[in-house]
Amino acid sequence: LVISHINPDGDTLGSICAMSEVIRNNFKKECELLCVSKIPKTYEFLPNISKIKTLESFDKSREFDLVITVDVAAPDRMGDAKILFDKAKTTINIDHHKTNPGFAEVNYVEWDAPATGEIIYNMLLEMGVSITREIAKNLYAAISTDTGSFAYSNVRPATMRIVANLLETGIDHAEISRLLYDTHELETIRYKGKLMESIQRYIGGKLCVVLVKKKELLEYGVSERDANDVVNIPRAVKGCEIAVSIREAEDKIKLSFRSNGKYTVSDIAEHFGGGGAESPYCSFHASYRIRPDGSIQPLPKRKNTGCCCVKSSEARDFVSQQWSGKASCCDGDEATSSLDAFLQQTVENTFTVSG
Repeated sequence: LVISHINPDGDTLGSICAMSEVIRNNFKKECELLCVSKIPKTYEFLPNISKIKTLESFDKSREFDLVITVDVAAPDRMGDAKILFDKAKTTINIDHHKTNPGFAEVNYVEWDAPATGEIIYNMLLEMGVSITREIAKNLYAAISTDTGSFAYSNVRPATMRIVANLLETGIDHAEISRLLYDTHELETIRYKGKLMESIQRYIGGKLCVVLVKKKELLEYGVSERDANDVVNIPRAVKGCEIAVSIREAEDKIKLSFRSNGKYTVSDIAEHFGGGGAESPYCSFHASYRIRPDGSIQPLPKRKNTGCCCVKSSEARDFVSQQWSGKASCCDGDEATSSLDAFLQQTVENTFTVSG
């Protein structure tokens, strides 16, 4: 059994689909794929994507000989699939997130890799597996999505060499890119146009925020999943250093942070109980819970050693100076509290039970 993370992206989906091809054809073993979340339509073109099942398709008392998690940064990122993971005779964890604690019996975690798809490629190379066009298509999509179509700073020379080898198989990279990045429903395009008009700027434009309200998604006929990448909208504003999207979901308010490279925002999200890949350009997530009575539960905090706010000096200084006016927050909770208050107030002022 191969498990993706919840709210899947191209890296986790492309990687598990590639592994499915290898396990079935090269090792002649039965292989099942599992994702507890709905698969975004964007990835419907990937080979083997139709083989991915939901948790409802599985007997939860079943014990697998081997369960592999792919691009799963922590056990809770499996969602309810963890039930099957915990019952497995052997477990393997393949990932590239720096925050991965190594939760399986065998852990293959490469922090420097820009995408899990790159790790999978190197593993196949070491095993002498021939890279078919189907495998190449999946791995190209995996690496492309986690590197921003090779535009992020996490791309390394080895990444481009791997991509060149994938292109040698004859895949149509232009078509893959078109399907990943340039194919959208008309309603989604119109909605994102509205979001562009509503970008809020703070700190002289260094912080740009966009708000996604549930009632507006319904108005435009857009799903919450279609709004997953909206943090890229404020990030594109000239002068923006850190972009934040605040999205209203069914039972929570989701925060996504993304940096334009000057500041590493992983520690900010981690402080709020979130996480992501260790690159300044990657997204990091956390969320507020909505209580049954409609009130908003504050973000859970993770206690960090050293600086009470964040470990990264650049991000720490940005937060401390811009939100609290202090040069450092290591002497108290002022900067952290100020950032907490900023986000809490924004959420409470924007979202209600009725949306």
